[in-house]
Amino acid sequence: MVALRHPLSGTLYERIDDPPCAVRVVGKDGIEGIFDDSARYLRGERRTADIAMCRWVANGLSAAERAARKAAANRASTRAALSEESP
Repeated sequence: MVALRHPLSGTLYERIDDPPCAVRVVGKDGIEGIFDDSARYLRGERRTADIAMCRWVANGLSAAERAARKAAANRASTRAALSEESP
C-alpha cells in the first residue's frame, strides 16, 4: 500500500484498488473522498484534494522513497558481501 501524509494539512492520501489507481483522501476531521490521479472527485464527502499528492500516491512510490529503498538494499548487499569475505 502506498500512503503519504500531506506535510502541511496532515491529510492522509492512500492508494486503493477500487477503482484502479484511485486515491482515498482522509482529512484530520475524518471526512474522506475518493479521487483519481488528477484529483478529480469520484465519490465521498470530501470534494477537494491536492493534485500533486494524488499523482504521487496513485502512481506508486515517490522518488524519495524509491531512492531510500534502493540505498537500504545496497547497504544490505554490501554487508552480505563483506560477511562472505570475512573468515
